Amino acid sequence: MNIRAVLRVLGSYLFMLTAFIAIGFLASVYFQAYTPSHLPVAPHPTNAFLLSMLCCVGLGFLFKAYSHHSDQTIGLREAIFLVISIWILTSIFGALPFYFNGSLSNFVDAWFESVSGLTTTGSSVLHPKLFDTSGQEVPFQLVYSGFKKIEYQFYGTINPVLDPSSGKVLLQGIEALPQALQFWRSWLHWYGGMGIILLFVAILPALGMHGRVLFRYESTGPLFAPLFPRAQQTALVLLKIYIGLTSACFFALLFTNPNMTAFDALNLSFATIATGGFTAKNMSIASFNSVSTELVTMIFMISGGINFALYYDIIKGRFFRIWEPEVLTFFSILIIFCLLASLGIYGAPKVLLSGPSGETYSFLDALRYGSFQIISCITNTGFVSCDYDQWPFFSQGLMLIAMYFGAMAGSTCGGLKIIRICILWQALRHAASSLFRRNEVRVIRVGNRDINQETVVGVLSFFLVMVVSSLMGIMLLIFFDVDFETALGLNGCMINNTGASFRVAGPVESCAFLSIPGKLVCIAWMFLGRLEYYAWFALFMPSFWRNR
Repeated sequence: MNIRAVLRVLGSYLFMLTAFIAIGFLASVYFQAYTPSHLPVAPHPTNAFLLSMLCCVGLGFLFKAYSHHSDQTIGLREAIFLVISIWILTSIFGALPFYFNGSLSNFVDAWFESVSGLTTTGSSVLHPKLFDTSGQEVPFQLVYSGFKKIEYQFYGTINPVLDPSSGKVLLQGIEALPQALQFWRSWLHWYGGMGIILLFVAILPALGMHGRVLFRYESTGPLFAPLFPRAQQTALVLLKIYIGLTSACFFALLFTNPNMTAFDALNLSFATIATGGFTAKNMSIASFNSVSTELVTMIFMISGGINFALYYDIIKGRFFRIWEPEVLTFFSILIIFCLLASLGIYGAPKVLLSGPSGETYSFLDALRYGSFQIISCITNTGFVSCDYDQWPFFSQGLMLIAMYFGAMAGSTCGGLKIIRICILWQALRHAASSLFRRNEVRVIRVGNRDINQETVVGVLSFFLVMVVSSLMGIMLLIFFDVDFETALGLNGCMINNTGASFRVAGPVESCAFLSIPGKLVCIAWMFLGRLEYYAWFALFMPSFWRNR
């Protein structure tokens, strides 16, 4: 392992990360300067961002100084180690503004929020603090009454914003965060959504072929097919598409909902295209109570779930690509799941995030809410429009399956990916037909593309690793005192980077109830799902650290 070469690249990356943190710093300066002084707000995090920038650039200089005389050799091991190091360092520096500002006094909570943002998971530990009549903070009490009655006791994480004259609570929960930190959460989504390495490669072309190696280990899906021979060219094209979709989403949200502010539209567009799930509202998308906003969000969640290379092909006039099996399978599964989930809740009691409505789901209501939650899950976004935890088990089961399916490879989504499902299906057909056609030589194909044996083995291995990791995640959460149903949903949420979960971690709750070890398990599983397992497992192989 050429540690000096690794540190040299990490030093360059930390300088870029400092510029990224500076965006949050400028946002904080803006809000501090232009927020009317008579409005009660949480403390502005300007100094917290400044201190975070100093820490980041300082560590960058240390890495550069130590690796000053290093050679330029970056092999496969260095590339794997670099990708993981960049993600961990980015998440730590992403947590510092929350921690330095005091908005989240526990660093694990701040780290959880940062990792959830960067991996576009969208789960949160932000929970309003609870006080008694004397002003003393008291814990929340939640009771799970499933297979075994379990009582959860935990404290909130966010101080409310109070009226200085009357002491009345004006803002609480997510809405009590300083606006700059609300922006920071969504900015983390956008930064991590397209891929930290992709942005790094696009901005620092000096990496040359090393950039291509780094790009490969962060890209999702079993088939790595760059658009151009040079990684920088591919990264720049994908980045332009990403910016274009974000801009289109921003203006569509503003145009279709005159009550939406530019600030909310910006946060929402960052989270939607990145398929992240954070909003600046306590009740997610339900806060807007707008069918048009939900429709726009659904369209752009699907847009974020499509392979970004497909947009480039369409721009170049290669329209035949839309008829490829991965695209047709994705939309077929999407339509079938939406219809089934809608039928599953049709006639069921309609429960919103604000509480029971006293009505039942009409057909149009069922189609609206059922489709929204399925699209939110299959694209691994995690937006919430109603209390789906009160739905029939059938529709909840469809949501959980959709989380694991995921959308298309080469998108901002997590999960198994549709192309792997296509390959698994063809491999199953091949195995079944070989039982009665033993002498026939068959080639596994997806569309017009031949799939070699190495790719098939890789997909089967990936599926096995996903199943084993899910079982491990569930058992670890149960070990740390989480009930089975909550652990099942929470594991699916974390390992697929979805954000939506069930029961105690459901749509009207948060992850604040988790113990410190439980949060650390969730952080590890978010990382595991985002980098698709193999890079992490490589670190634990003794041969990875041996000299060549």
